[in-house]
Amino acid sequence: MLVLFSASLLATAPDQAAPGDLDTSFGVAGMQTTDLGGSEDAAAAAIQQDGKIVVAGRSFRGGGDDFALARYNPDGSLDASFSGDGKVVTDFGGSQSARDLALQPDGKLVVAGDGVIARYNPDGTLDSSFGTNGTQATAFGVGALAIQSDGKLVVTGVSVIARYNADGTPDSSFGAAGGGTVTTGFANADVALTAGGKIVVSGTLESEIALARYNQDGTLDLTFSTPVWWGQDDAAGEVVVQPDGKVVVAASSYGYVVLESYAMILRYNPDGTPDGMFNGPLWAAVPGFAVALQSDGKIVGLTYGMLARFLADGSADGSFGTPATDLSADVAIQADGKIVIVGSVGFSGDAPSGDFAVARYHGGSASSPPGGTAPTNSSPPAIPGTAIEGEELTVSAGAWSGTEIQRTYQWRRCDSAGANCVDIASATSTIYPLTAADVGRTIRVRETATNAHGTGSADSAATGVVKAKPGVIAGTVLSKNGNAGIPSASVRCGAGYSTTTTTNGGYSIPNVAPGTYSCTASASGYRPSTQRITVPPSGGAVTANFSLRR
Repeated sequence: MLVLFSASLLATAPDQAAPGDLDTSFGVAGMQTTDLGGSEDAAAAAIQQDGKIVVAGRSFRGGGDDFALARYNPDGSLDASFSGDGKVVTDFGGSQSARDLALQPDGKLVVAGDGVIARYNPDGTLDSSFGTNGTQATAFGVGALAIQSDGKLVVTGVSVIARYNADGTPDSSFGAAGGGTVTTGFANADVALTAGGKIVVSGTLESEIALARYNQDGTLDLTFSTPVWWGQDDAAGEVVVQPDGKVVVAASSYGYVVLESYAMILRYNPDGTPDGMFNGPLWAAVPGFAVALQSDGKIVGLTYGMLARFLADGSADGSFGTPATDLSADVAIQADGKIVIVGSVGFSGDAPSGDFAVARYHGGSASSPPGGTAPTNSSPPAIPGTAIEGEELTVSAGAWSGTEIQRTYQWRRCDSAGANCVDIASATSTIYPLTAADVGRTIRVRETATNAHGTGSADSAATGVVKAKPGVIAGTVLSKNGNAGIPSASVRCGAGYSTTTTTNGGYSIPNVAPGTYSCTASASGYRPSTQRITVPPSGGAVTANFSLRR
């Protein structure tokens, strides 16, 4: 069910600082503007773990658009540790606007836009370890960006999804053609990732809202329905995934009865069906806006001229004021619950008059909402399977009590007894590929469960000691006289590996640990023969052929 209401029906904020009031401790009376030397237009915002705010967009200086970034301290002042003055403008040789921004756990900034993905170091310099001198060219204009837990980048363009490795190279494991791209068949607007790593894309198909989910390899997830809106001129905007897997979509619709455009918020169940328990808000506005989730489940929507907040069931949040704003590019939520919005002021086409603008609003108490419980673990996560270099470990989730829990993971490398564990950098997916660094050690995984009421963690038991990648010793045992295969000959390598030959004299000994072995072939009526065979640390097949004399 959708509820239609106007801004005048929302509760009015009191005189003192209340949810929806400008935070006057930020910038100048709650807003900060920044001139980057041209005509600037902000597009996206993100908040670092240290509370600093990063804004990305474009700067027009007469010869075309350039990537533009600014970073602000928590009080709204420019961060001088970022490029010396808090501002970065990058000319990539054409006309490119930055469209989206994402933060890596190591503090690096990934910015994507018209035909370019760029990665910046925390100090604002381009990261030379990414792509070519910090950039990766794309064959399409990137409109949205998300970073997987393994560091890979998922980007969307018009009707295209692409994935890149953490170093900026195309990910050949993504997409049926192995080129790192997938065609969606509709005009993409935004991309988000589920807790399990699936890819959710919002967009528009024939004037209807389209929503699709893809598996990690880029194949379409057929367990997810493909909902569309109800037949008017509709368009999707930003999409976010709740901790419980439900999908929230910001969108717009043109009503033919009232001849007005409306901004709206829709929510779908984890299987893609419409969430019948959600009273999706719909209010008069021009199309196109952003959406963000608070830790308590409330939903913040931003559209031209208005910032609004809604309860988790979609109804209006009566405790939130009705702030009017000219900023409408993006919205982000700080850890303390304050709401940051970005846009531009004074911008007029390509005239050199626009500046970045950032405003911050009070969000109210960040304390836990009533009616729920913090996560409590009743069974820790587990790591099934055998730990062998080159193989993948997959976590089996633990059991928790509590409501609307979101799980995150951190893989840990321990000593051979399962103690003295340290976190493995960037290993935060549900899957961990064992490497040479793990051989002789054990592995644990820490599962952290979070909801609006608290956080809990539980560690798995340690795996067995990780074994080196095994190899295979294979070959033939032939008769010296006649060069024919000897059936049922015995081949023994060291003390632990042996087999017998087939009818044509062939043999294969699998799962041989790396090392050097004395291998002996013997058969009734023949003299035995011995060779020294080395299985390298990388494993693989090693050939050992024998020729026996009578």
